[in-house]
Amino acid sequence: MHNILILGGGGFIGKNILRYMDQVDFFKNYKKFITSTKKSFISEDGLTNCEICNIKLEQVDKIKNLIEVNHIKTIVHLVSGMIPSSNENDFKEEKRAVIRPTHEIFSFAAKNRVKVIFISSGGTIYKNNLLDHKEIEDLNPINFYGKSKVAIEKNLKDLHNSFNLRYITLRPSNVYGNFYSLNSNQGLIPNTINNILKKEPITIWGDGSDKRDYLYAEDLASTICQMILKEEIYGEFNVASSSVHSVLEVIRLIESKINIPANIIFQKRRDVDASCNSLDTSKIQRVIDFKPHNLDYGLDKIIKKFL
Repeated sequence: MHNILILGGGGFIGKNILRYMDQVDFFKNYKKFITSTKKSFISEDGLTNCEICNIKLEQVDKIKNLIEVNHIKTIVHLVSGMIPSSNENDFKEEKRAVIRPTHEIFSFAAKNRVKVIFISSGGTIYKNNLLDHKEIEDLNPINFYGKSKVAIEKNLKDLHNSFNLRYITLRPSNVYGNFYSLNSNQGLIPNTINNILKKEPITIWGDGSDKRDYLYAEDLASTICQMILKEEIYGEFNVASSSVHSVLEVIRLIESKINIPANIIFQKRRDVDASCNSLDTSKIQRVIDFKPHNLDYGLDKIIKKFL
């Protein structure tokens, strides 16, 4: 049996991965170990072959033991304690609680022939420009969140070069979809839906012209599952839908689907925000069946659950 460890699997993306696996017969027999402090969602959603492990990432020895005892073959790393607006103090804490423990865990994985799939950030690690970013570009993170992802990416490359670590780094664009909390302070789409429904103001940083690519979480889950099966593939891959919209376009689209007007407040633009996030996906299209949905499709799927 192929045993998988999903670090931080109790979050938004982890739930989408587990739900997707539960709908695909091939993955139902996989044993999934999930590190999370949130215990309820497995039993509530009726997912199969899942075991919640109440272990924090910095408890490295416990995670190493879990990997060894359960013969883990693949690690999916989703843990992050930061958001794009995080500051330098947050970054220092991230080094302690995430980056350093991750280095130890990945080093252990390399020496024990365990494959690693790391979820990075396609929206914050590239230089801020209007071009479609390619994986071969030099990285130039625009904020501390991006710097944290680049630090882990570099560690993976070093371990591959030194110990032939089998790794895949996925660089998704702005991910949205099922299981995203409307009460979160992160994410344009959930915040817009939440504030429109509550008739509360929506804050836009800048004039609303900043553009983003929006990736439906189920498409990311499908990508991760396909990459689990790719034994000979390694390296960095952009994951995006090519469904690029301005902030105002997204709000107007949600507004039209909910049929309630939005109350928008404009604030001074922040340096931590990219003016455009557009990713070239030709590389990933060459190695898996990659057919992402557009924003209109994804919004229809999630908005109907709140109306």
